[in-house]
Amino acid sequence: KTEGYYVLVVFDAPAELPAELERNMKNDEKIMRYKVTRHHA
Repeated sequence: KTEGYYVLVVFDAPAELPAELERNMKNDEKIMRYKVTRHHA
């Protein structure tokens, strides 16, 4: 693929959710790259 979208999502979630999101995105062949970060308020 040579084209794609950039998406920024900001949300509040339980501590275990980022790991689950990463697992789901890693297994999705439509997602080329991703980065999950933690923001301390």
